[in-house]
Amino acid sequence: MKRGRNRLIFLGGVLLLSWVYFVYAWLVLPPTREAHGALSDLGEGMGSFAVWGLVLLYCRGMFKLVINDGPLLKRFLPAEIADTTQNMGQKILRVLNRTHPALGVVTIVLIAGHAGLSSTGRLNLFLILTMAVMFWQGGFGLFLKSKWTPLALRKHSFGVHAQLVTGILILIFAGFGHLLVGN
Repeated sequence: MKRGRNRLIFLGGVLLLSWVYFVYAWLVLPPTREAHGALSDLGEGMGSFAVWGLVLLYCRGMFKLVINDGPLLKRFLPAEIADTTQNMGQKILRVLNRTHPALGVVTIVLIAGHAGLSSTGRLNLFLILTMAVMFWQGGFGLFLKSKWTPLALRKHSFGVHAQLVTGILILIFAGFGHLLVGN
């Protein structure tokens, strides 16, 4: 309970600081203009696919919590249906688990492509922070998949990689970053 409260306090602080910087950037810094042209249109398309990649990645985590914990599923469904649903869910989860690393890499590449092609070359702080959190997630994900990673680092990597907090950070930074891009 204390860990959850500490995470909420951390996210609230990040949200507050992000809002303060957003107001400062909106009022003081010159506006960031959106790039126009064929490459920026390609970047916008990449951004749309990247959002769907993030949705799939984080929904997999939520699906994992529901399907793996039989008692949670059985609270909402009758026992006969819950067992069938859990078996079917396990099959779907196996496919999602196998595709998760590749989808994660593709999503990071799409977000980097979106940022590179859609921006005018003038980076804002929110873009830098979003990319830092994305590469943080991807780096620790690579530690989990590498067969040369020591066991101690792998255990630490799982705890850092599998965090809803980083997903919320991405949402905060990307949201404020997109708000700063004016038409």
